[in-house]
Amino acid sequence: MDARKQRIMSAVFDQTAVGICLTDESRKFVEVNQAYCKIYGYSREELIGQPFTIVVPDEMASHAEYLHDIFMQGKPEMPIEWEVQRKDGKRIHVVITAAMMTESDGKKFKITTVTDISHQKRNAQLVNRFGRIFGKSNDEIYVFEEHEYRFIQVNDAALKNLGYTIDELKQMSPVDINPDLNFSQIKQSLEQFKNDPKAHMVLQTRQRRKDGSIYPVEVSTEYIADETPPVFVSIVQEISEKQKLLQIRQDLKTAARIQTHLMPSTKLDVPGYCISGLNIPSKEVGGDYFDILNMENGELVFCLGDVAGKGMPAALLMSNLQAVIRGQSMLNRTADGCLTMTNQLLSFSMPQDRFITLFYGILTPDTGEISSANAGHIPPIIISGDNRVSRFPKGNMALGLRKKTVYAPHK
Repeated sequence: MDARKQRIMSAVFDQTAVGICLTDESRKFVEVNQAYCKIYGYSREELIGQPFTIVVPDEMASHAEYLHDIFMQGKPEMPIEWEVQRKDGKRIHVVITAAMMTESDGKKFKITTVTDISHQKRNAQLVNRFGRIFGKSNDEIYVFEEHEYRFIQVNDAALKNLGYTIDELKQMSPVDINPDLNFSQIKQSLEQFKNDPKAHMVLQTRQRRKDGSIYPVEVSTEYIADETPPVFVSIVQEISEKQKLLQIRQDLKTAARIQTHLMPSTKLDVPGYCISGLNIPSKEVGGDYFDILNMENGELVFCLGDVAGKGMPAALLMSNLQAVIRGQSMLNRTADGCLTMTNQLLSFSMPQDRFITLFYGILTPDTGEISSANAGHIPPIIISGDNRVSRFPKGNMALGLRKKTVYAPHK
């Protein structure tokens, strides 16, 4: 080979993007090009004269040596994917092809070309991973083309919820599964994306299954202009449960307003006394109870109570308690008589796992006397004019536990 051809071949060898190495029958590097050094992270000087297994993981070295030896003996080697090891210890994936070179003196050399496919392999893994995510997502995912809007692909959740096969859906568009929008309306909504690729549309609407049943959904749609050809992608969430929860929350807010109006809302004007109360439930509604009633004979009835439990069940029992207490207050002039009768009435409808504690007091404003009865409630505190602190006595059993309980009076 003349000097010019040799220079050309040397330039090609060094400048090609494919890694190339020559190894001899002793399994040592004879020559490597720049691309090979770049793939493995070594310099040329670090590789020449070293066993080629320097770039092979330890657990694969013996097998690699065996393949090298039988190749040198004349057995062909098919292109193969290998996991190899860089100088920094990082493992990468490469595709290797081999060819034999025999010189005039009979010496044999193995020419190995190496292509790093780690990036492609990672991309393939990401694609596969996305495919698994796409298939396993609980949300319905639809990919449809930009002109006739026919579905190109949908995930398992969409197939399961709609009841169609993939072949059936590929003949359909969003118009065919939406009972509320026609083609013109959908086209008008989607065309905006072509002018603003960053646009994002969220719409609450309904979808129709193959069996004709309809369910509410929230549809989030984007235009993927980078695809060839561009496509629309919609992620659809069924919001039946969400709407139920919103309705429950609205009902609870309404119940909270009703319960607030059941409580005394203004201070009572009783000469010589300051009387007020406040109730703040831990949830929207609750079982805490207080009441203040100004009786026709001038007496003032006041109650403090607590229904076992929280939330709506306790609030319902509290409403029942208030109705019974107010009714009995009109009929009975003693605190103990009111509680005894209230307990009997509540026992007819009180669940076995519920009870109510209640302090019932009657104030005679002219004398300052308080007559009371207590159904298991924490005894209220009395602070006298000279700042002495005492409590009302402990009461009897809570309401709703025993029908025939008789409550003791106290003054």
